Amino acid sequence: MSPERPRLVLRDVSIAFGGLRAVHEVGFEVRPGEIVGLIGPNGAGKTTLFNIITRIYRPDTGEIHFGDRDLLRLVRHEVIAHGIARTFQNLLLFNQLTALDNVLIGLHSRMRAGLVACGLQLPRMGREERAMRDRAEQALALVGLAGVAGQRARNLPFGHQRLLELARALASEPTLLLLDEPGAGLNAEELDGLTNVIRHIRDDMGIGIVLIGHTMRLVLGISDRVVVLDHGVTIAEGRPGEIRANPDVVRAYLGKAETHAPA
Repeated sequence: MSPERPRLVLRDVSIAFGGLRAVHEVGFEVRPGEIVGLIGPNGAGKTTLFNIITRIYRPDTGEIHFGDRDLLRLVRHEVIAHGIARTFQNLLLFNQLTALDNVLIGLHSRMRAGLVACGLQLPRMGREERAMRDRAEQALALVGLAGVAGQRARNLPFGHQRLLELARALASEPTLLLLDEPGAGLNAEELDGLTNVIRHIRDDMGIGIVLIGHTMRLVLGISDRVVVLDHGVTIAEGRPGEIRANPDVVRAYLGKAETHAPA
């Protein structure tokens, strides 16, 4: 694990919807080059936390710091510009477009060329378009999809569609990745491929990762630390071996989850 200062810090984060407590006083840290697994039963508050971090929801109480910034002072569109990218449990792809174009769409929101440069097709826009295309192609290659860049997203196997969404997130050059159930629906071979990609992102790129998952083979096999939520409350935090042996976790979640998780 990296000895560097935490990249992301959550302290006492809470939110309720209509009187229903979704997250209550949750806190954890993520350092550069560290994978933090986030597990718990359905409705435990995991995706809600992602939505808070990416400014879709505003917490009722608590603090979130990303580097030297107060994340709660950012508006939603500023989050990705400051280095946070995410994937979603339900795939959000443009099925009629190619894999390359799906990645490029995610990058166009970060273009620096202004309206005049775009409208007049000035050289600055051309240079930026070429740079974005290079970045998109590199992201596809990183996840092993270079050979399908020209194929429509709808024609890709489900496992490749999962990797395509990851490539789109990586193309924004984040320093923190939030992965929401990236292994959902994958077979054992696809899970192995995904695991290798995530390890590369951590080990060779130094990107911090928060990983939501019900697939224990993936989460406990790759995480440096694991945070366990139950009904919006943290019931355990520790290394994977400690989590496996924690009786509170087994009672609340792990024993039942491992019974149904892919081998």
